Amino acid sequence: MTAILVADDSQTVRMDLADTFEAAGFRVFSCATAAEARTTLRTHSIAAAVIDPKMSDGLALIEQIRGEHVLRELPVLALARSEELREDLVAAVDCVGKPYDRTYVVARIRELVGAPPVRDSILVIASDDSTELVTTLTRAGFVTTVSATGVEGLQHAATARPTALIIGATSDMDAPSVIRRLRQTPALRTTPCLAFGNAGAELKA
Repeated sequence: MTAILVADDSQTVRMDLADTFEAAGFRVFSCATAAEARTTLRTHSIAAAVIDPKMSDGLALIEQIRGEHVLRELPVLALARSEELREDLVAAVDCVGKPYDRTYVVARIRELVGAPPVRDSILVIASDDSTELVTTLTRAGFVTTVSATGVEGLQHAATARPTALIIGATSDMDAPSVIRRLRQTPALRTTPCLAFGNAGAELKA
């Protein structure tokens, strides 16, 4: 399993990126300090690093990686805008500012480590026959999964992290209730949802 190092002094960021990368199939080593990151780089085979240069000793960590023969080619994604870094470092790392887009961060890391791109995934939550919808989405290039109940759909969304959800009527909860539950899960709070009520009125959240 491809290993990613995440070095950030924010526990929220570390947990968020760890959950995101693990859902994408990566192994994650989370480090709260540059010292922890250095130890991890010495003791594990790391394919890429995501580092906040504004954490204590963060810039020095990036400089050390670029200065060491063994680590010089390690892909580094800096959690900062390019204008926040010195010109020589901008040329040596990739940059993404905070707040970051999880989908972009994962896609960029996959590109940096040479992993094949992942197709967008759609989760359809509906009790009625969704065959035609699934067929249409599949033909459009989406990986599509169907859950017949709200509870099943919420559980699947929490583990699979789909790109977007399409929510219809289910036997155990209505679409607005499913969306409210989704928005209570930090990792799914910004996931696009398209819902259709019983009366056929389109709702977006």
